[in-house]
Amino acid sequence: MFPAVGVFAGLGLLLIAGCSGEIGRPKPVATTSPASTVASTATAVLAPTAPPAPSALSANQIVLSLEELNDLVAEAKYRSGPELADAQAPLQAGGRVDPQECAPALRGLQNKSVAGDGTTSFRVVESVTVGDSSLPEAKRRKDDFVQVVAVYPDAEAAKSVFAALANGVAACQNRKATDVEPGEEAKTEYTVRAERVVGSEDDGSARVRWSQHQSGWGENQQCVLEARAARNVVLQDIECGLGTAKGPVGQLLAPALDKALARVG
Repeated sequence: MFPAVGVFAGLGLLLIAGCSGEIGRPKPVATTSPASTVASTATAVLAPTAPPAPSALSANQIVLSLEELNDLVAEAKYRSGPELADAQAPLQAGGRVDPQECAPALRGLQNKSVAGDGTTSFRVVESVTVGDSSLPEAKRRKDDFVQVVAVYPDAEAAKSVFAALANGVAACQNRKATDVEPGEEAKTEYTVRAERVVGSEDDGSARVRWSQHQSGWGENQQCVLEARAARNVVLQDIECGLGTAKGPVGQLLAPALDKALARVG
């Protein structure tokens, strides 16, 4: 989950302390679903509706509910909670990233320095794994899944934000980056590995995928991130945990983003 010195303390990092088994930060998950059909009184047949106009899209319409997330993994794997992140505006960053060009890869779309201040609707919402029920709550391993949805006034604004994020990730490929907290009192080092996939924002095929590994984590412990853009929307999901040969970290990203992207139209 987001570390105590992380997102809600002002750092705005997307690296998750859930990989360490600690309990996380504020606010519950709650989403709304868009109205999808209109009944025809003449025929009593459901008539299809057109995708919402760009200005009408809401981040709350796009983000997946907890139930939908668990449906994708076919088990009640994730939970919400009042201690978890749920924000309706990009998060403020504190401190700095060294080197500076790695800031987009380290901070992510949930941070104002990446998302910008031009969103018309925004949501970042965190869920964590339930963990081993045979253990006390405080000792259960809690890994994260974080959804970020940023809606902009038009497609050009979304393309610009996505391009800056993708270029920042590419600039940090196979590099070490350090988060330096305000006052220079604490520093945390990460290794960033990137896989940049070029596509078109117009048809939803534009995507960039990368991973972060914090110094001191085990070899198979990491956060994997993927961002996509379509129309006037940029999406980014984050999955953190301990990977195995049968269950690598990041395998939920594609189906979750596919489902959310389908709501963009």
